[in-house]
Amino acid sequence: MLTDETRSMLKPLLGPIARKVNARMPLQSSDLEQMLVPCGLQQNPEALDELKTWYVLLRRLQIKPTAENREQTRDALLARGLPIAPAWLAVDLAATSRPQPHTSRSVSSASASQPRHPQRTVSTHSLPVKSVLPTSISTHQNACPDEPKFHPMVFFIVRSIWNFLHKY
Repeated sequence: MLTDETRSMLKPLLGPIARKVNARMPLQSSDLEQMLVPCGLQQNPEALDELKTWYVLLRRLQIKPTAENREQTRDALLARGLPIAPAWLAVDLAATSRPQPHTSRSVSSASASQPRHPQRTVSTHSLPVKSVLPTSISTHQNACPDEPKFHPMVFFIVRSIWNFLHKY
């Protein structure tokens, strides 16, 4: 059983695990053990088991990102003592993972003739608030039934803070 002190030392590792799941990077036990080194918990088998559990939960969600699985994963992370905002964001990252990189070395002539452009991403904190928030909450809930049932501004603020903190 994890102590409260150990659990609090593990909480910051949820973000890196979720980002690796999002990028479809497989994690081995040795990778998770390496993540425990800065915390001084590399010799703690319960801490390693906890990280493995988080990884398995997020990986299962990535494989089948349904609304029901999102809710179950979120509840499981919360039941393990994780704060609500990081749990929500980890679930969001795992459910919206990037596509698998193409590993084939052969390139078809049609795709070789098309110019390649880097994929552009837009972060929500660079947009005006009016373009991010819906006009009414009921419209938002109908359009995104698996999103949280509280005011969308809360989710926007939490996501902006998460993005800012994990940028550096």
